[in-house]
Amino acid sequence: MASRSLREIPGGVLATLLGIPKSIALGIVALAPLGSAFTAVGPFAGLVSLAAGNFATPSRRGGSVVNSGPYSVSALMLASAATTFSLTHPPDVAFQLLLLVVLLSGVIQLLLGLLRFGTIAKYIPYPVFSGLMNGSAILILLPQVKPIFNATPALLLKDPSVLLSQTTLLSVAAATLTVLAYALTRRLNRSAVPPAFIAVIVGSLGFHAAAYLGSISVSELLVGRIPTGIPLPRLFASASEDLLSLQTWQTLALPVASFATSIALINSLSSFLAQSFSDTLCRERTDPNAELLNQGSANLLSAVFGGLPAAGSSSRSKAAYDYGARTRASRLAGGLFAVLVLVWAGPLFAPIPLSVMGGVLLILAYGLFDRWLLLQIVELMKQRDRREIATNIGISLLVTVVMVAVGMVEAVVTGVLLSVVIFVTTMSRGIIRREFSGLSMRSNTERPRRETDILDREGDAIRIIELEGYLYFGTADDFLLRTDVLLREGARHIILDVHHLKSVDISGLVVVDQAYERCRDAGARLAIVSPVRSPLREKSQLSGLVYDYLDDALAAAEDLLIDSAGESEHDTSITLAEVDILSEFTPAELAQLEPYLTFQSYADGTKVLTEGEAGDSVFMIAAGRAELYTTTDGLYHCYYRLSRGTVFGEMAMIDGRPRSADVLAAGTLSCWVLTMERLNRLKQEHPDVAYRVMTGVAALLSRRIRINLNIISQYRK
Repeated sequence: MASRSLREIPGGVLATLLGIPKSIALGIVALAPLGSAFTAVGPFAGLVSLAAGNFATPSRRGGSVVNSGPYSVSALMLASAATTFSLTHPPDVAFQLLLLVVLLSGVIQLLLGLLRFGTIAKYIPYPVFSGLMNGSAILILLPQVKPIFNATPALLLKDPSVLLSQTTLLSVAAATLTVLAYALTRRLNRSAVPPAFIAVIVGSLGFHAAAYLGSISVSELLVGRIPTGIPLPRLFASASEDLLSLQTWQTLALPVASFATSIALINSLSSFLAQSFSDTLCRERTDPNAELLNQGSANLLSAVFGGLPAAGSSSRSKAAYDYGARTRASRLAGGLFAVLVLVWAGPLFAPIPLSVMGGVLLILAYGLFDRWLLLQIVELMKQRDRREIATNIGISLLVTVVMVAVGMVEAVVTGVLLSVVIFVTTMSRGIIRREFSGLSMRSNTERPRRETDILDREGDAIRIIELEGYLYFGTADDFLLRTDVLLREGARHIILDVHHLKSVDISGLVVVDQAYERCRDAGARLAIVSPVRSPLREKSQLSGLVYDYLDDALAAAEDLLIDSAGESEHDTSITLAEVDILSEFTPAELAQLEPYLTFQSYADGTKVLTEGEAGDSVFMIAAGRAELYTTTDGLYHCYYRLSRGTVFGEMAMIDGRPRSADVLAAGTLSCWVLTMERLNRLKQEHPDVAYRVMTGVAALLSRRIRINLNIISQYRK
């Protein structure tokens, strides 16, 4: 156990190392509105967040390799809060208010986790999230004008000659060198050192070398001294009477709560994405509520020690896994490493130029721009039905504009309102995705011609209804009304495919009960095709009527339809002349063929053929049914059925390759068997008969291809 925990250390440490440049940069961004006095406090706050985000993981049921730290969107929200608070309060008080926002966001996350609301942030539609990311990218880009050009945009417009000063040229060159070093390192670097670290080192060395050669004073252009030593509590460390007064809180309660709620939701969504990455990589399913408890605890700890809000990072979580992390120990290792950096590494960051950190933020902003929006714009030009794509683009752009032009909280509120509208619209859509008739869709069951004729005549009595979306009181009535119409039209078998349903509430279950009773009263049969975990499987009256696969339900309905026509005689043996591939043979040809065949019977469940074994025989079914089985997504299931008069194992005649599936007897199975050795003898002794057999097999394969193409075309509609 100890050795395994030691193997986790490199993954956690390297993932945290990857987050250090971003943490320092986001700390500078978040506290920039508080003035130059907090320039060095910003990197410290970012590193505290990185440490707390990985160290505070009380729940073992959260994501195993989630690496947490400052998140760009929530850091910008904190910067927006800093701007708001600094308008009416001195910087020290505004900083305490920011820590209170971080603390409250952690409390909200803890409450959401304890109340089992861990998935609430997942209901934010992706276009809203895309708009927030793009808005964040723009808001990160705009403030970098000052550290890179050493002047505000207003001053640059008023006096462009500022661009020609030595310090400006030096800063621009350092930022450019940082970006180029990052791009080149990312393309060529194969070491464990993060490209951002190499870019910061190259940019800083270039900056100081040029400053030395040009005798340029740069003390005002550096990050400066970062506090070092064991972190001490900073929340309310300098509480003033102004901060504690009732009048202050009458005006600040709403802004603090709104900023905290927005940060809690956005950080939760980022953490859920990181948790999803972690679960996929580690092949596990962890609890989102437990991860919320971890993230909430991290934000409480970060606030107490003066840090930014923390959230899970998908990219660093993947990096942790790639470097060997597999368990929660990697998170603790990363947190401990960040604490060591806080205690001893502060002097190493002091000489970093602000323009280099500006270059890092340019890289971060570029990475934040959501490529999904560009893909949607491209798709808009291609698709015929453009309404949904145009709506997604419009929502994303609206959230971005509100975020940049109005404010962060307003953008989140706009996003939440749009989420509600989208949710209500989605819930109100028609529940019926599409509908098929048994005439146009058949099961993967190969039947004798007589049974196929029955399905051709009466297949419309089988109806397949696919549902999608949400089956609840607002949509369930559509399904019930459609069931009534189908029963009036003579449907005797209604198959309900609910694989595409996202949710079923109690009213939806009641409506399914009503549909079952109406079918029963009309002498019809209702079958359900559903996922294993569907609540519909718990309905006792549907016992025996719920299937894992649509093909199974369809085959059962077809069998019952054929039985009701009095034509089903699976257990009665047919003659050799009734075998499909031999139906055109003359009696003389059958007489010549029969001595080369052996007649064999198999009990129910007997494995006649095994996947992977050598193919040396062809089987012609005289009585009973055979079923072909294979393993898909870890599940062993039947995907094809063969009735009397049909053939299996025929591919051995063509390519001689190993069997592609298991074949099991479904009931007592009787077959004529033609081995390859006897077929070769038949070719020598009766070549015309052997040729007729091969021609029959070719016709059989052609017919199967047509059937499968028809099935595929139905699913593609």
